[in-house]
Amino acid sequence: MTASDVADREKAQEKAKQTFRRDPRQCIKNSLAGSSVDTLAIVEFVITNPDSLPDEVAADTFKMFVSHLEERKHPQIFSGDRSPFESAVHSCIGLAGLRGHAARVKDLIAAINSEWPKLFKSLRALFDKCLNSKGKGLNEAMVHQLQIILPSVFTILDKNSELAKKTYSTPQVLEFITKLWVHESDCLKTDARAYSAGATRALQNCISGSRNPPDTLERFINGVKGGKNKVADFALTRFRDAMKQKPIRPSSIADFTFLLYYLTCEYKHPMCSALLEMHVVPAVTKAIISLATSDESYSKEDREQVAISCANCFGVIRNCSHHSYGWPWFTQAVKFGLLEAFCHSSLLFPTMKKTDPKAITGVEELFGTLYPKFLVYHSIITCSMEAMKKVTSDRLHHLARASLLGKQWETFECLLLERMVRKRLYDHIVSGHVKRTGCCYCEKENDKNLYKKCGGCKVATYCSKECQAKDWKRHKDNCITLGANSTADIAINKLDNAFSTKLAISAVFRHLPEINKRILGNPVTKKLPMMKRGIRFDFCQVPPMLEIILVDDLVRDAEASRDHSLILSHRATREQVYRANGQLVLLQIEMHEGEGAAIKFSLAQSNTVYQFPPAYRENTTNPCCPRMNWKDKDGKVLEALWDDTDEIIYRMKLQKDDRWVSGSGPNAKSAFRRLEELLTELVYDGYAHFGEQTSPLNSGLPPGLFSMFKELLDKDS
Repeated sequence: MTASDVADREKAQEKAKQTFRRDPRQCIKNSLAGSSVDTLAIVEFVITNPDSLPDEVAADTFKMFVSHLEERKHPQIFSGDRSPFESAVHSCIGLAGLRGHAARVKDLIAAINSEWPKLFKSLRALFDKCLNSKGKGLNEAMVHQLQIILPSVFTILDKNSELAKKTYSTPQVLEFITKLWVHESDCLKTDARAYSAGATRALQNCISGSRNPPDTLERFINGVKGGKNKVADFALTRFRDAMKQKPIRPSSIADFTFLLYYLTCEYKHPMCSALLEMHVVPAVTKAIISLATSDESYSKEDREQVAISCANCFGVIRNCSHHSYGWPWFTQAVKFGLLEAFCHSSLLFPTMKKTDPKAITGVEELFGTLYPKFLVYHSIITCSMEAMKKVTSDRLHHLARASLLGKQWETFECLLLERMVRKRLYDHIVSGHVKRTGCCYCEKENDKNLYKKCGGCKVATYCSKECQAKDWKRHKDNCITLGANSTADIAINKLDNAFSTKLAISAVFRHLPEINKRILGNPVTKKLPMMKRGIRFDFCQVPPMLEIILVDDLVRDAEASRDHSLILSHRATREQVYRANGQLVLLQIEMHEGEGAAIKFSLAQSNTVYQFPPAYRENTTNPCCPRMNWKDKDGKVLEALWDDTDEIIYRMKLQKDDRWVSGSGPNAKSAFRRLEELLTELVYDGYAHFGEQTSPLNSGLPPGLFSMFKELLDKDS
């Protein structure tokens, strides 16, 4: 633009200002009719000085605009790159959006309410005309009108809750917004994506503002050709496109992330499965890290939108894991940086809570409830250990320990450490078994083709049935573990199931005093012999819940379900427990799918009959709460509840004791004993601390030793 052009424009604006002040109504009327030479200047003045337009003039303006839009009979009003009509739309609709929320513009609000049905009818007709002209030469001017009108229409609805509720509850409006949301990339130019987020927000409002949101959402999905897969693809594609834009538009991203959250929250299983297959979990996990670590300087409003976007992304992960077979998808989230995302976005948590208290609920549920439930799986503990290496405490110094998320993170960190210990010991059992080329009992090594594998684990080999029978007493405890490990590359959940079962058995034995207390405190179970009782261990509770059950109840529940195979299985389980006469314990492990946790064992699979080892019943008058005594090289008694991994714990410690205190004085030995006792307390009584929202750091462990022990666990033995 030349200097003379700038001077001419300034003169036109000054002239328009004087003309507008004399008769604003006539100026707007001439602008709509396209008959005013100074229309552009007038409109620019109105937009930059909205208070200069009186309320009654604004109301008349809106009515005139709707009338012109409804009765558009002259194609010339759509002509030109920037026609007077286009500018008039800017002034009328834009001005209504700016001022429609003020209490002092009653006439304008009344005009909007009265003319609104006509406006939407005209918009639908205009949009249908654009759709019908596809392939026949699209009328660019009509496209321009939609680009101008729609954002302002959405703005008006955002600022007028009563009008929005009335509008979005109309079926025709849902149909129009559905078409708009789906076809905008087909019938509009690529630069028309500016209103795409507005259409997304309108869709959300249309669904949530209806009387029956789930039904409205289902009608919307059914109205899209291709159904849920098409909707999921559109929503995720637009979210990815918004993340690629430079500079980032936080408001657009917030709209798209909220739609993803809403779809996974309300439509549940079908929509979650469609989005999961399209890799929504890696997309939203990376988005959190990208938004939280962006170098862009956000304004206060943009920062709030970024915080809401991150909260929505955490909510999507939570919903997808909650409403699906969450174990594999949650593993995917951890591998793609879920813990790192939490660490980076923790700076935004105060903003989340201040902007929308409900938005942070998904984050709190994810790390306070859902994640701990998944820490019973070998694979998730493994990838969590790797992920924790990227999370440093200095990044979380701003996370207030007194806050709910601060306490949840501390609890989570302690729980993960305890499970890391259990996993290391479990792996020690598995890795300690070297695959032999000879007999596992007599250790003869001949032609390997002459040996037969154990039918249970497919790992141990024997030269004869006699050797297998003699070795069974030693081999049976590790048979399931070795078998699961040998097939882990084919079916990883076999390993997870085996580890979870061992974890549950271990936890039950650690809580036997509490179980005894409950048995004696219950008048029903107190009178029954041990063979009539069972133990239910529910991993879906954090901390896990222990419950005393009746063996007969299993059969009764199975008969109520009328599942013949389940009835037979439970009857056989019951008879097996009864015949054992108190030497077998029925352990039922509950790990639900979907809204509970990850994998559901059917009752037939989850009823594990566990036998106490012979040494476990020696020198004890109470077979339900036996104890095992170990002695170190100095004769000191190390006493703890029996666990199938305890022997390994103490042997490893005593070996380290010999190595660490060799040549040292009594002070070093005493210090190591204290550390040993504290670590034993951590391993055995971890959940007692977690239930009180405290950590082992509060139980007397010297500063620095907690992290030192964690580092030792990260190193190979």
